[in-house]
Amino acid sequence: EGMVVDLCKAVAAYVLGSEYRTELIVVDYTTRFTALAGRDIDLLIYGDTHTMERDFHEKATGVGFQFSDPYFYDGLSFAGVPRAVKCADNYDWFGDCSDLKICVFAGSTHE
Repeated sequence: EGMVVDLCKAVAAYVLGSEYRTELIVVDYTTRFTALAGRDIDLLIYGDTHTMERDFHEKATGVGFQFSDPYFYDGLSFAGVPRAVKCADNYDWFGDCSDLKICVFAGSTHE
């Protein structure tokens, strides 16, 4: 339930009309584009950053995808101990911040 499910149902109703049927299938960041390319799913509606690479040659599948205009904007933010967050927010990688380590999901657009 929530915004993503509501949006999925709204898209299905708009595209398919009043006789639409939805089946929600859980995918993760490692399987989402493979499922889309393999037609296991028809639409991704969450957490997928539009990049030029994904337009033409997404890494996991070797194919390109079409993206809608963004419907939700979020930003990369940092969480952690105050000193590390201050260094990251200021993009300061020198001096007192030279030992800063940041983790991101492998394969994400922030890698």
